[in-house]
Amino acid sequence: MADILFVMPRFEGVNGEPVNPQTDPPLPFLWLGAVLEPKGYSIKIIDAGLHADAKSLIKKELDNKPIFIGFYGHLGRCVTSLIELSSFAKEYAPEIPVVHGGILPSMNPALTLNEPYVDVIVIGEGEATVIELTEALKNNLPLDDIKGIGFRKNGEMIITPERPLLDLNSLPVPSWHLIKDDIGNYLLPVGYHDDGRVINGLHLVSSKGCPAKCSFCFSNYYQKRYRCKSAEKTLEEVECLIKELGVRDFYYHDEDFLINKKRARELFKLIKERKLDIRFSCQTRVDTCDDDLLKEASAAGLIGLSFGVEFCTEDVLESYQKKISMEQVFKAAELSKKYKIFSHFNLIFGYPSEKYADMMTTVKVAEKLRKINPFSDFSLFAYTPNYGTPEFREIEDKYHFYPKKLKDCEWLHWSTLKNRKWIRHKALANNFYFLFRLYFANTGDITPAIYRNNLVKKWAELRLKGPFLSFAPELFVVNLIRKFYKKTAA
Repeated sequence: MADILFVMPRFEGVNGEPVNPQTDPPLPFLWLGAVLEPKGYSIKIIDAGLHADAKSLIKKELDNKPIFIGFYGHLGRCVTSLIELSSFAKEYAPEIPVVHGGILPSMNPALTLNEPYVDVIVIGEGEATVIELTEALKNNLPLDDIKGIGFRKNGEMIITPERPLLDLNSLPVPSWHLIKDDIGNYLLPVGYHDDGRVINGLHLVSSKGCPAKCSFCFSNYYQKRYRCKSAEKTLEEVECLIKELGVRDFYYHDEDFLINKKRARELFKLIKERKLDIRFSCQTRVDTCDDDLLKEASAAGLIGLSFGVEFCTEDVLESYQKKISMEQVFKAAELSKKYKIFSHFNLIFGYPSEKYADMMTTVKVAEKLRKINPFSDFSLFAYTPNYGTPEFREIEDKYHFYPKKLKDCEWLHWSTLKNRKWIRHKALANNFYFLFRLYFANTGDITPAIYRNNLVKKWAELRLKGPFLSFAPELFVVNLIRKFYKKTAA
């Protein structure tokens, strides 16, 4: 019996369908558990991404009458699961408060709070808020004086004042023990061996926010400003995971793990002083990297870097306020190769001003990057201005699709072209997306081997660069094969 039930919606699909055996750890709930457990509360996490029949697990826990059931609200395909499981919980146990937190309620409180199955929303960081909220719900106290929440009172929507940002060093190590039994399902790729075999590890977060001001990113509006744990606090979590879970490989999901070079260098020094045999990868910017920093990082166990390049021409980079140059992109690839660091480049297509020539430039840039550092791969994302940003508001006004309910946010994800009314040639964009991923599939990729076959890759290259890209009827057959592999793998 748990005092508090947290539910992580599945990334895609609905209850009863096959699930992905590997998924991101429910980090938000691990952080919340770390502050609630010292107060005497027991926590249960149900990750719908791991359980095909999450409803039966939720039902069992609701029968034990927890203080509340909390859901993480993110953008994209997980919205379908979020709605399904939240509404089920409210229908099955209407007396138990349903609480939503995360990006969705934080970026548009009214949108979530208007849903009849949501009782309370947590806006922004929840680590301090959740303690006060739990006490109030447990003792049936008024919610009016709790900062950083929204709720309905006498038919009126109440949004309380914003809560001050947290000092991350004041927070305890996340409660990783809550998912100890499923830890194998949370080991995701963090890098590759020299022979292409995948290295799996845990995804962590040691900072919030980003100093950059990219116009399409929600970080400046959701995380507000850059804050980080100290090197000592960052390593405290690592040493805890080594001792308790035996995990020594990690990926830091920070917006830019290396931006605070003083902290980074102190961290690398501590790793070597304590003789910690670990490997780690991280996200960073191409303008953050320099020769000395990567030399120290590599000696401390850095094996991979993920760069948010996004756009491949100087004018488009400038228009989205990326504040980087293509020269810096290629330099980052050279430094990665020098220190035998795997480099991953995130690229974007389908933005409003994109032309066919821009697509081909993206292909040429990817080819050049892989030539510079053969130990590289790429993720291609569909342009998705994050909810609440100026770019999103501009798209809203121009193309007239204003989210009125949570289900309207399902398309706000990088992996779909749905609702992108600014893309005039959908077939061209769809074919480019699919063929690009086939052509640049890495030898250590976790996709089925058929997609990494040299003949398939050569066909994809010729098709991608050849004429009539918008007319590719044979991709229908390839998609059937892909669906077959996905079904049999499940």
